[in-house]
Amino acid sequence: MTEKIKTTVKVKGKTRTVVKTVVKYVVGDFAWKDPIAAQRAGMSLKDYVIGGLDRGFKLKLYHALRTIDDAGFMPGITSAFRDDYRQSIATGTTAASDSSYHGGSRRGGYGHALAVDLVSVKGETRAERYASSEKLWQWIDEHEQKLGIGRPYLGRDPPHVAPIDGKEYADKRGRAKAQLAGLKRTSPPSNPK
Repeated sequence: MTEKIKTTVKVKGKTRTVVKTVVKYVVGDFAWKDPIAAQRAGMSLKDYVIGGLDRGFKLKLYHALRTIDDAGFMPGITSAFRDDYRQSIATGTTAASDSSYHGGSRRGGYGHALAVDLVSVKGETRAERYASSEKLWQWIDEHEQKLGIGRPYLGRDPPHVAPIDGKEYADKRGRAKAQLAGLKRTSPPSNPK
């Protein structure tokens, strides 16, 4: 969660009051949101959250999750597709309800989601799982070219992942890097003679 606090700072000998945004981690039960959203859409939970993903991204994500699991991180998806209603009840760092890459109506809606939130479920306690998740996110950053997915927002929204050759990643991490990833992905194999 983000919280705005007023604080006093001294700049060039003058005291000023400024508003700072502080990131605060909270413990809460968020498990009710997807089932309620799926019920509102008249779908099963699985069809809602996984079926709402873009077909190509779903395949890329499947292979990435297998690789992440093989590396010992025990990945879990905390949020996949979100329609405008589900996005409107999201908390923390969020896009406008219709603009989320998780599947907002301005991004194409159901079947077009190009983002999920990934964590590690490795560990007995919440603190252990959070520490495992931090290691997972760092590992994803180091292996994004191989995985085909990356974290567009890095520290601002750590669990959020998207295709590295997609618009969101390009907008947030640099178009050149995303284009390079896309070229590497789509380059035809060399033809040895």
